[in-house]
Amino acid sequence: MATSLNEFVGQELLWRRTQAFKSHYELQAGNMVLEKLDMTSWRRSATALAPEGGLSMKRERPGVVFRSGGETGAVIASYRRERAGVRLEFVDGRTLL
Repeated sequence: MATSLNEFVGQELLWRRTQAFKSHYELQAGNMVLEKLDMTSWRRSATALAPEGGLSMKRERPGVVFRSGGETGAVIASYRRERAGVRLEFVDGRTLL
């Protein structure tokens, strides 16, 4: 996992389950593993590992909080459901609806 994800923009990527009875996945370009995702406890949290660093997703009211560098890292965004759909808000003020 030493290659940046930016090098694969526009290429076909595939998420593959790595363990039959666990929610562990790898993002692959051909046979190359680009990222790993552990969703074992997705009802509560999930963790992604990429060359650029780690990302933690954890359910917190009223939605999901994204942190860089794991569960104790800085909050970088939050996600919540609304009547009109979903809202993704970044700490720098950007919002996606």
